Amino acid sequence: MIFGGDLLANYKKLACDFCEPDFVDYYNVTGLSRNDWLDNQRAQRFLDKYSYLNKPLPPEWTISKQSIFKTPFEKEDYLFPTTVFKNGYIVSCKKSGCLFDKEGYEALQNSLVRLGEDWLFIDKVQEKYDPLPLCLSVPTQTSWKELISGGFIASFLFGFPHGFFFLFGTSASWGLFVANDAIYDVEILGVKYSVSHCFTPYYDYCVL
Repeated sequence: MIFGGDLLANYKKLACDFCEPDFVDYYNVTGLSRNDWLDNQRAQRFLDKYSYLNKPLPPEWTISKQSIFKTPFEKEDYLFPTTVFKNGYIVSCKKSGCLFDKEGYEALQNSLVRLGEDWLFIDKVQEKYDPLPLCLSVPTQTSWKELISGGFIASFLFGFPHGFFFLFGTSASWGLFVANDAIYDVEILGVKYSVSHCFTPYYDYCVL
């Protein structure tokens, strides 16, 4: 599957705007050279493997998201935890800055493995700086090294300090909402009481 050239071109332009000269950490953290980080084929392989951009979402995606989050809602509501989750979820909140760093991803990953969740669904809301929204499905056993192997696409999704994301799984027993470039950058976790013990690794990470 080949994604439109405009998509990769737009993401690459944004990546280049951010990576020189003050944002070199965006590709240094991947362990890639700058040329490898900007390689279109690397980005294409990442999208082919994880993205639903050119194929229908699985039914469980929509069912889970609709059972967890109050959607649709206005952008202004992203700032307030009580407006994001439906009733029945214990809500905790921390300051954000990007979707993932290594420690944050691995804390969430360990929690999801304890829960028995097989998939991490990532729904990126389209914003004014984004070429297109992106929906990703990532196995929970995916390592951090693999997650950032997509070069500039992966850095743009996970490391850049802007974007609005819904994260969830097939169990519908938890959800994570991340809002960056808001008045307050926030990361809001909602979990069912019955599975809250599974999220000890994530809670421990939040208080570091």
